[in-house]
Amino acid sequence: MEQYLTAFLTTSFTMSIVILAFILFNRLLSGKYPAKWRYYIWLIIIACLLFPFRPNLGLPTQISVDNIADKSNEEILNTQNVVNSQSTLAKAQTPSDDSRSLTLFLFVIWLAGALITLVFQLWRHKRFIDMVGRWSVDIESQQLCLFYGRYS
Repeated sequence: MEQYLTAFLTTSFTMSIVILAFILFNRLLSGKYPAKWRYYIWLIIIACLLFPFRPNLGLPTQISVDNIADKSNEEILNTQNVVNSQSTLAKAQTPSDDSRSLTLFLFVIWLAGALITLVFQLWRHKRFIDMVGRWSVDIESQQLCLFYGRYS
C-alpha cells in the first residue's frame, strides 16, 4: 500500500507540473496548433493521471559508493554470514505499524476527497442537464431538421 501511495503521489506531483506547463504554454500554442492536437494532449495527460504506474525498465537511477563497498564485502563473507545479514536487513526494513497507519490514513483522506469531488461533479452535471432541458426549444421546421441532419 505504501508503494502505491508513493507512486500515486509522485505521479500526481509530476503530472501537476506538466499540466501547469501546458496551461502556461497553451496561449502560445493556440495559434500554431489546432484544437484537435491540444485535445489529444489533454487525453494523454488524463491517461497518465488515471494510470499512475509506469513500467519499470530496470535502469539504475542512483549508484552509491556504499553499495559497491557492501557488495565487495559480501563476496568475501561466507554463505552463512550473507544469509544472516540479509535476514537481519529484512527485519530492519519491515515498515512499522506507525508508518502503515499513517499510509492508510493518508489514503483514506485522499479517497474521501476523490469521492466528494466525484459526487460534486455529478451533481453539477445533473444541474447542467436540467438547465439545458429547461431552456431548450424543439425544432419545428422540417427544413431545419433536414439541414442539421446532414451536417451533424
